[in-house]
Parts: sequence; C-alpha cells; structure tokens
Amino acid sequence: MLENFIMPETLENDVIKLVARNNYQYDEDLWLETDKNRNFLRKFISWVDKTNSLQDCNSATDMFTDKWQKGENYAYSIVLKATGKAIGSIDIHNIDYENYQGEIGSIGLQKNITAADI
Repeated sequence: MLENFIMPETLENDVIKLVARNNYQYDEDLWLETDKNRNFLRKFISWVDKTNSLQDCNSATDMFTDKWQKGENYAYSIVLKATGKAIGSIDIHNIDYENYQGEIGSIGLQKNITAADI
C-alpha cells in the first residue's frame, strides 16, 4: 500500500503549469471561462448549469481543498504560462492506494484551445 503519498502542488512544462486548487487564486479565471463557454461545455460536463457565480467556483475549490487534504482527490488549475490565466482543470480521483491506481479527469474551459496549443 502506498502510504504518505502527497502530490506536488505545482507541476509544469514549458507551456502550462498545473497549480493545486487549494486556494482561490484562479477561481475568477475558471468562472469567467465557464460562463463564457457554457453552451459548448454543457455537451460534456454536468455541473455547468449549477455553476452560476464566482462563489460557486469558490465552493468547488473548498471541496477540492478538503479532498486534497484527505488524499481523496488532487485537483489542479491548468494555467497557460504565456498569459498566467487558467484555461481549465484536471484532477486525479478514484484513487486506490492499495493497488497504486487512480483516474485522471480534465476539462478545458476554452473551446479554442487544443492539445497542439499546449
């Protein structure tokens, strides 16, 4: 069993930086992108219509912070280094420490960002 496993709070390459969602630093970016792209996002994610304010994003960050501290979920904001703006989020969830596995989920909030841009 994997004991005392802790994910780093920041991961990065030349183009993007993943920053732990354990504070509200990028919540405004995430809220604005969600609101601007909700028609596109609605096809892929169920929580779009439940996210109606910056406070809703702050509440999600509170939940992610709690789950991070418990080792249940490691959520990150995806930040473009060129702009310093969050363009989406990614997380590791359904973590099975005994079998050394988990699932990765991500959502890009901008429909015009592709893997080639990252």
